[in-house]
Amino acid sequence: MHTKLKLTLLCGIAGSALWATAAQAQIETVVVTAEKRAENVQNVPVAISAITGDSLDKRGTVGFAQLQNSVPSLRFGSGVTGGENVITMRGLGSQNTTPGGDSPVAYSVDGVYLQRTTAVDPEFYDVERIEVLRGPQGTLYGRNSVGGSVNVINNKPSDTFGGSIDGLVGNYGQHTIRGYLTGPIFDEDDLSFRLTGVWAQHDPYTKNLSTAPTANHRLNAQDFY
Repeated sequence: MHTKLKLTLLCGIAGSALWATAAQAQIETVVVTAEKRAENVQNVPVAISAITGDSLDKRGTVGFAQLQNSVPSLRFGSGVTGGENVITMRGLGSQNTTPGGDSPVAYSVDGVYLQRTTAVDPEFYDVERIEVLRGPQGTLYGRNSVGGSVNVINNKPSDTFGGSIDGLVGNYGQHTIRGYLTGPIFDEDDLSFRLTGVWAQHDPYTKNLSTAPTANHRLNAQDFY
């Protein structure tokens, strides 16, 4: 009895050690630039969610509408008065969607600040990672970041030729084609390029029964390049 018990305990300890080793091997190191320098996301003293491009594809996150399901305290949708979508973080969002209105959540693409949420790309594609910083970030991102900051970092050009193309066909007349091409232009000058394109459209999901001249019969429809 004592021998069997000892073997069972040893097997249990060995199994736990193997599981811990496998778990450590699967942990992915995510490097972010939330503090304007490259560092491990685990060492950043900020409430931050960093999602890589591969994770976005696996989760089916194709835009801000799905991103809010993966990031705490983030909301993207129409404001109190309707119309233009606004970014809301920890309950802080803008009710002024006019050209002179400022959002309390900074939105940047590759380090370039974009004031209006109409500049938000509706399709996340060829993205390296997305960094969402919650809480005031005025020290590094300026006055329009009382609620937080959303940073989209796209993939960089490569010095070797590569590319990809994929498509999607679905109901409601949905058609989506995405692709990118990258490679060197001049090897001796270390100059490379990256070209990314998306075309997506689908019919409206909702039927508006109103016969008014000003009625919108393209609710929920999508058509962009």
